[in-house]
Amino acid sequence: RFSDSNDEDSLLWFHCNDDLKEAAIGNRLGPRESTIWTISPDDAVNAIATGKARAEDFIVVSGLSVWEKAPGGLAGGIQGEVNNNLFEIIDRESTESVWDILLEQKTMSEETIDENLSLIEMAWSEGGDMNEIPSEKIFNSNVTTVELANKALRRWIFAFLLNVQKN
Repeated sequence: RFSDSNDEDSLLWFHCNDDLKEAAIGNRLGPRESTIWTISPDDAVNAIATGKARAEDFIVVSGLSVWEKAPGGLAGGIQGEVNNNLFEIIDRESTESVWDILLEQKTMSEETIDENLSLIEMAWSEGGDMNEIPSEKIFNSNVTTVELANKALRRWIFAFLLNVQKN
């Protein structure tokens, strides 16, 4: 879903804080072995106010999802997407380092986009094998599919997250 960034219902809050997990504050995201939890904004604010967590313990993202939700649909929901190799599950041992890298991001802006995309690529590399990503040339050009995808991502961010039109 893509919604107005001013719509607080579209914000998703996540944490990896062990104290909050032990206190069962929030809900485990995914299977039992998952180390990432969701949390309500009110619970996050309360945890910060009571000293159980710091603001830096949370990642808040705008509610955008790119998988089919219906389990009975063509892909079979998110698990179907994983089974079709369209999504990758990060192994438990890498979760903390990926999380720490993602926490270094700043609010997306024209000034922070390059640093944020670099951190995202670093997190992706930490969580999986970057060598598995094919980088073929686009027909009749010297541009690789990875370069084209990165350029498309930048333009999407400018157009839909930053509301800036770039040529």
